[in-house]
Amino acid sequence: MRCDWPAVRLRGGCCREDPTVRRTALLLASLLLSGLLFAGQAPASASTTGACGTGLTLQLQPGLPGAVLQRWVAPAADIPAGPFYASLPVYPGARRLARVRDNPIWSYPVTPYLHSGVAEYRVSENPDDVSVWYSDTLAACGWKSDGAWTSNADVFPDGIVFVSRSNPHLNLQVQVGFGAATNGDTLIGYAVLDETLPPRPVASYLHGPFTRVNIAYGRSPFALPSQMAHIIHLSITDPATIRRLVRRINSLTDILAGLRSRPSGGDGPAWLTFVRPNGGHIGVFGTGLGLQVQHTRTLFDGDRVWPLISRLVKRCLTQHACLLSLTARDSTSYG
Repeated sequence: MRCDWPAVRLRGGCCREDPTVRRTALLLASLLLSGLLFAGQAPASASTTGACGTGLTLQLQPGLPGAVLQRWVAPAADIPAGPFYASLPVYPGARRLARVRDNPIWSYPVTPYLHSGVAEYRVSENPDDVSVWYSDTLAACGWKSDGAWTSNADVFPDGIVFVSRSNPHLNLQVQVGFGAATNGDTLIGYAVLDETLPPRPVASYLHGPFTRVNIAYGRSPFALPSQMAHIIHLSITDPATIRRLVRRINSLTDILAGLRSRPSGGDGPAWLTFVRPNGGHIGVFGTGLGLQVQHTRTLFDGDRVWPLISRLVKRCLTQHACLLSLTARDSTSYG
C-alpha cells in the first residue's frame, strides 16, 4: 500500500481564495508544458513519438469505483467536489471495454479524501510488448516510474506504477495492469488514484505579534520507546527567529490525511507556545509528520517546520543561550 503520492489537481472548481485552485492552475500549466495533456497518438510501432495524446480522459469520482468490491472508508463530508480529470495515453489500436471486467486497482490508500477512476482496454499484441510501450510512453510524456507488481491475480497479474514528475507532494498515482484474455488478446487496466484535500483551516494560521516562543522538545537517546526520554525546555526571544517560525508554520498548505504519512525523522514530539505581549498565547503541537495549531486539523509538514525546530533546539544546546531546563520523562506518556 502506497502512502506518499504526488498531488495533481488536473482540473478543479473551488472559490478563488482556495489554495487548491492556485496549485491547480500552476500544475495544469506545468502539465501542458511537459506534455502530460496529450495532443496525438503514436503509430503501432515501438516509437512513442506523438503518443501523449488525449487517448483516455478519466473523470475521477469520490472514493473507490463500484467495480472495486473491497471494504472502503466513506468519502469525507468536506472532500472537494472537483471535477478532477486525468488524461493518459492509450496503446495504438486498443479497444475500450464497455464494462470493467475486473478490479484494475492493485493497491489503494485508506483515506476519506480519495478520488479515483478506472478503465479497461483490449489489444491483440502480447502483454510484454504492451507493458514496454506503456513504460516508455509514460516516461516520455513526463511521468515518473514508481514501481511495478507481479502477482497471481486472475486478470491483471502484472503492472506498472507511475506518478507525475511535476508534483512534490506525491499524492496522484497511475496504475496500469496487464493480463491475457482467453482468446489470446492482452487486457489493459487503468487505475488513477488522487488524494484531493480541503483547504487549510483559517483558524490554523498564526497572527502575531509574539514576543516569546516556549518549546518543550522530546528527545530520546534510546532505541526502545519503553526507556526514558529527555524533555528539553527552552525559550526563544529573538524577533527574527520568531517571525521565521511563524512564516514556516503559515506556509503549510495541506491537512494531514491518509497519503501524507512520511515523517521527517529525528527526535520529538515538541510543544510550542507562542506568547503575545499581553500574555495571551497559542499552542502548537508538532512531530516529524505534522503540526496542529490549537485544536484545528493537523497540517502536513513536509520537512518545512520540523527541521527548523530541531536546529533551534540543537543551537540552544550548544550555545547555552536559551536552554531553560532538562528533565526526564517516560516516552510512553507522550500522547
